[in-house]
Amino acid sequence: MPAYYKSFRSGSLGSQLPQLSTELDSVRVYQFEVHFDGVPGVGSSGQELTLAAKQVSPIGVDVDDIEIHRVNEIFFYPGKPKPTEVTITFDDLYSGVSTKLYSWFKQTYDNTDGSIKSNKAQRVSIVQLDGDMNVKGSTSLYGVYIKSWKESEYNYSTANDFHTVELILRADFADHQ
Repeated sequence: MPAYYKSFRSGSLGSQLPQLSTELDSVRVYQFEVHFDGVPGVGSSGQELTLAAKQVSPIGVDVDDIEIHRVNEIFFYPGKPKPTEVTITFDDLYSGVSTKLYSWFKQTYDNTDGSIKSNKAQRVSIVQLDGDMNVKGSTSLYGVYIKSWKESEYNYSTANDFHTVELILRADFADHQ
């Protein structure tokens, strides 16, 4: 919904028609992309991957408390920061999203032999876009691995829904620009 009238222009009949602007609109939660940089197991070694996601859980950082007890008082100081887990849901389109993401997951945990590897993506960025699809900001996760990979339920009663893939990601640290 436009926030204000930006200017007026001449119409075909010579009347003044308002030209609406979207400059003051809020950033909408559904306008974003997810960029994966340095993803192991996708194509050749460490290629980039950009996907449109259906849903991203809140991204944040929790800070542990350090408690100092003195006689009958307790003082609190900030302790170690820890990024929260991020859940991202993708529509599994014909482009093989599920296969690409599962290839990355197998680089972390291979269920055929039970081996656990420490292959992390260098960076995963969730990019926020405005109404004209220009970048307004982004949150980047560094040192990322897939903690959980799930395909959606196969259910005959939801025949019109897209099949989805859900990832739970764990990162070493996060940064917001």
